[in-house]
Amino acid sequence: MSAATADGITSRSLRALAWSAGGGAGRVLAQLAVQVTLARLLDPVVFGQYAAALVVIGFGYILADGGFGSALMQKKTLTDHDVALALGWCLLLGAGLALLVVAAAPWLAAQFGDPGLTPVFRVCASWVPLLALANIPTSLLRRDLHLKATQLIQLAGYTLAFGGVAAVCALYGLGVWSLVAGFSAQTVFTLVATFAVRPHGLRPRWRGDRALVGFGARSLATDVAGWSLDNVDRLLVGRFWGIQSLGLYSVAYNLSKAPVGFFMSAAQGVAFAAAARLQDDLADLREKLRHSLTAVCFLTIPLFTLVALQSTAVLDLVYGSKWLAAAPYMAALAAAIPCISVGMLAGGVLRGLGHVGQQMRTQLVAVVVLVGGLVLLRDEPLTVAVWLVPATYLLRATMLLTAVSRRVGLTLREALRPPLAALLLGGLGAAASHAVTPVTASGWLGDLVPLLAGSAAMLIALPLLARWLVGPQLAGAVARAARARLG
Repeated sequence: MSAATADGITSRSLRALAWSAGGGAGRVLAQLAVQVTLARLLDPVVFGQYAAALVVIGFGYILADGGFGSALMQKKTLTDHDVALALGWCLLLGAGLALLVVAAAPWLAAQFGDPGLTPVFRVCASWVPLLALANIPTSLLRRDLHLKATQLIQLAGYTLAFGGVAAVCALYGLGVWSLVAGFSAQTVFTLVATFAVRPHGLRPRWRGDRALVGFGARSLATDVAGWSLDNVDRLLVGRFWGIQSLGLYSVAYNLSKAPVGFFMSAAQGVAFAAAARLQDDLADLREKLRHSLTAVCFLTIPLFTLVALQSTAVLDLVYGSKWLAAAPYMAALAAAIPCISVGMLAGGVLRGLGHVGQQMRTQLVAVVVLVGGLVLLRDEPLTVAVWLVPATYLLRATMLLTAVSRRVGLTLREALRPPLAALLLGGLGAAASHAVTPVTASGWLGDLVPLLAGSAAMLIALPLLARWLVGPQLAGAVARAARARLG
C-alpha cells in the first residue's frame, strides 16, 4: 500500500472517529433525554414487553441482512452487481422471516409468559425487511468512512422519530404501542434518509460473486452468535424471572450503555473499515489498535467503575424512585460495559482482517457460557445471576483481544497496559466516591455529591499520571493534538 493511500485512510479514519465521538455525544444526550421522559411516563412491564419485541425482531433482522452489510464493507472492490445481490437476498430473506414471525407470534409470546405480546410481535414483523434494507446504504456509507451522514441520520431518527412519536403516544396512554410506534417511525425514517444520501440501484439480483456470498454467510454466523450473546440474557430473564424483571433489567442495561453505546457501535464500524484497508500494513494497524484500545479503556473503565458503585444514586437521579429496584442489575451491567467495548473494538479489527470465523467461534463459546450459566442459576435471585453477564463479556473480550493481538503483533504488555491503567484510575475515583458517601446529605444532593467527588478525583489524577498511565508516546501525541486544537 502506498504512503499516500495509507495517509488517506488514516485521515478518513480520524475524521470518521471524530464524527463518531461528536455524533455519539449528541446521541448520548438525546438517548438520556428520551429514556428519562419515557421511563417517567411508562412502567417496567411496558419496557419488558418492548424488550421482548426487540429480541425477536432483532434476531429476524440479523437473519434478513444475511451478513451482506459486512460483506459490502469488507470487499476491496465493489460493483453495482454486488449491491444488487445484497438487495435481492435481503428482500427475499426479509419477507420470508416477517411471515415466519407473524405465524410464530403466539408461540413466541408464550416463551416470555405474556400472551399479550402476540399482536405486538405480528405488527413488529414489518420491521424485519425494512431494517435489512436500510442496512445496505448504511453499510455503503460506513465503507467509505462517511460517518457524518450516518451519525446525523441516527441522531435525528432516534430523537425525533422514535422519541417524539413514542412520547406523544405515551401521553395518550398507549402503553407498549407507544414504543412500537416510535420504533416504526425511526425505521422508516432511517431507510428513507440513508437511501437519499447514498442511493443505489433498485434492481435485485440473486446470483453473483460467490466470495461476497461466502463472506456474508460467515459474517451471518458471527452476527447470530453475537446477537445471541447480546440478547439471550433478555430472553432467559423474561422466561425465568418474569416480564417485569425483564423491564427493570432492560432499562438498567440501556442506561448503563447510554454514555458510550452509540460511540462504540460507530467506532467498531470504523475499526472494521480501517482494518479492511490496512490488511497489508500491519505495523500501522498495530499502532492504531494500541491507541484505540487505550482510548476505549479510558473512556469506559473509570466511568463505569463509578456507575457500578453508585448505581442506586444514578437511577434515583435519572429515572426516579420507582426504578430503584433495578440498581443491583445496573451495578453488574455497568461492570460489563468496558468488556463489551473492548470486545467490539477487537472484533471489528479481526473481522476487517477477514478472520470472521475466529470471531464467530469466540462468540459461540461466550454464548454457551452465558446460556448454560443462566439456566443453572434460574432458581437463584436475578440479583445473583446477573453477575454472570460481566463475567461472560470479560471472557469474550479476553479471547478476541488475544486473537487480534496475535494477528497484528501486539505484545501482551502492550495489550494489558491500557485496561490495567484505566482500572487504577477507576479505583481512585471509586475510593473518593466511597469516602464521601457516609457524610453526604440525603435526597438528590446525597446522590450527586459522591458521583461528583469520584469524577473530580479521576479528572485531577489523569493529567498528573497520564505519561505513566498511557505511556509517554501516546501522552505526547494527545498533548500535541490538544495544543494544536487550542492554538
